[in-house]
Amino acid sequence: MKYIIPICFLLVTGNFISFAQEYDLPVNPEYDTTCYTKYTDRLVIGLFQASQNYTNEITQKDFSDPGGKSHINYNAEAKSVNGFVLNYDKLNLSLAYKTLPQLDSYKKGKTNSGGIGLNFGGDKWRLESSYRYYNGFYDRSTGLYDSTYKDDKPYYQNASMNVNSFKLKFMYFVKHKKFSYQSAYACNERQLKSALSPVLVGNFYIKNLTADSSFIPHFIRPFYGYNADINGLRTVAYSIGGGFSGTLVIYKRFFLSGMFVLGLESQHNNYHHYHTNTTNASTYINWTGDFRVAFGFNNRNFFAIINYINDFSTFNSAMFNMTTQVNSTSLTIGYRFKVTDPRFMSNIRRTKIYQLF
Repeated sequence: MKYIIPICFLLVTGNFISFAQEYDLPVNPEYDTTCYTKYTDRLVIGLFQASQNYTNEITQKDFSDPGGKSHINYNAEAKSVNGFVLNYDKLNLSLAYKTLPQLDSYKKGKTNSGGIGLNFGGDKWRLESSYRYYNGFYDRSTGLYDSTYKDDKPYYQNASMNVNSFKLKFMYFVKHKKFSYQSAYACNERQLKSALSPVLVGNFYIKNLTADSSFIPHFIRPFYGYNADINGLRTVAYSIGGGFSGTLVIYKRFFLSGMFVLGLESQHNNYHHYHTNTTNASTYINWTGDFRVAFGFNNRNFFAIINYINDFSTFNSAMFNMTTQVNSTSLTIGYRFKVTDPRFMSNIRRTKIYQLF
């Protein structure tokens, strides 16, 4: 698996239980069909290209540093991937089949990364779950503290630095009858009129950040004092927040969509020190947020969508300030093929399990 990123068995929703018990429930759409439409009778096939990176900025608080030499800006750039999307009704599978060469490996070092995601829900609510890992970081701030650094030389690199995380994100869209989140971030819906919706969000995650001897580059360890040898941070956190998501539609085909959410996060942190082999714990309340934007062309059959997602958290403590961000960008191009509904689908759509999603 050295050159393959197992990415995103994404957006698996709904009708995986075809043997569910039937109920006499209405099958009429529970949304305003003049605002958006769902393509439940089409087979969607698309191709995508995606890239992702993880940033970790650290600033010490113990010593005066007017020149900002002690500022650290770690980056891990995942290799870009090509993949395909297959969608029918509420079932959506996205899978990468090719890993593209990593650029500037001499200057930035080598990053090994991967992950898997599994998402449930629709336009009313959505549960996103993911596991990600990154190994091998470089510091964009190398020129601040290394006087020998030049643009053609490698950044300071920490090949042993490793991040792995498991995260659950729940989103509830208040105006889901008029606003379709999936029309901008999936392939099976299309927003016809501009709409805006408040969003309520809850998160839970477990994150581990480790290194062999220290996160801190050896050039600037004197600035970090007792924390110069910190090589482990384990965080268990949960948060709640809110914001807005909306889509501007032009001629029912072109669109610009965005979402911004901000919340408070309770973090329980365990810090490990390399030389003393000691671990200390603390609990803090910090900020977390989610920014997403999408734009493109979404016609009845053909679509081309560009997505950008930024998920960030702050870890400000008595030791240092730290901000982490996960940035992902993707381009998806596809076509919706008209197909004949299997007979059993009408029965499935009447079930409570189907309508739950």
